[in-house]
Amino acid sequence: YKKLLNSARLYELERHDIILCTCTAAASPNLKKTLSARQILIDECAMATEPQTLVPLVSFKPEK
Repeated sequence: YKKLLNSARLYELERHDIILCTCTAAASPNLKKTLSARQILIDECAMATEPQTLVPLVSFKPEK
């Protein structure tokens, strides 16, 4: 079941150009395997701490 769920999740991630997630979810192994981000927009400015906003930046090393 988990293998099937994981492959379905990867299939959906590969089909889309824009993925919305939390800063912490950006460190997910599925996202790191599937995506190569050119830009990252962080829209948690009222709730996220500075270290949390670094998670997607360190995980993907975007151009902008």
